[in-house]
Amino acid sequence: MEIEAKFRIVQPEHFAIILALKHLGEYTLEHQLPGEQQVNIYYDTPDQRLRAQQYGLRVRQIGERRILAFKGPAHVVDGNRFERAEWEWELQTEQFHPMTWPDSEARIQALELVGESPLQPLLTIETYRQYMIARYDGQERAEFALDEGTFQAGSQKIPFRELEIELRPDGTHADFDALIAALSQHLPLIAEGRSKLAQGLALLQDGDRKGTYE
Repeated sequence: MEIEAKFRIVQPEHFAIILALKHLGEYTLEHQLPGEQQVNIYYDTPDQRLRAQQYGLRVRQIGERRILAFKGPAHVVDGNRFERAEWEWELQTEQFHPMTWPDSEARIQALELVGESPLQPLLTIETYRQYMIARYDGQERAEFALDEGTFQAGSQKIPFRELEIELRPDGTHADFDALIAALSQHLPLIAEGRSKLAQGLALLQDGDRKGTYE
């Protein structure tokens, strides 16, 4: 289960403010260096069966690594918290169709949706991501991901800037709420209630070339 909140970052200096923080309330923040350059490609069937059911299938490339993620529909809780089923593993071959996945609940669900239909690129998101870890009482409670990049589909390219806060296994909803409340004392937080896939498809469909920057 993935539990996270997303916030649009309008001003570039807000990233600098976050990265400069050493503490948030009772939590210690650790900046994880270096950042990473990602190429995220979302795939779907020609008739977009995954999109129709609010699922996402993504292959993320970081250097030579390729990581597959299969995500179920997101449920928004308290206005800014996403909860959704997520399966993720590193690919060892070029194959990523669900027919090639190991036996798992993810494979069963994916094949029910796509069957043997081929998959084709739907959206590409290039991202430079920087990480911070929030610790309390010696445990990792949450991960901050500061993302800056572009949504790309066909000839369109639209910029975005976003902060994700995701609970770690030792984190609780109380940690989540406390961190967001503490961060809101340092900068305005604009909740983003959509996944990156949903944002990218909506922006590209609308032809909004300004993207999420002002």
